[in-house]
Amino acid sequence: MGYTSKQIAEMECVSEATINSREDNMRKEIEKKYGISLKSSIELILWAVKNKIVEI
Repeated sequence: MGYTSKQIAEMECVSEATINSREDNMRKEIEKKYGISLKSSIELILWAVKNKIVEI
């Protein structure tokens, strides 16, 4: 089971807005660099796993 943005923010001692902003920035960078538009968190995660950016 995954964590919500709020739960991640609490673990990292930052605001939920910071977590959401970081995710948005990652999506923008991927779109800028690769021309891929990722609309959801799951799309972002799947892309990162598929491209060996992260491992699960």
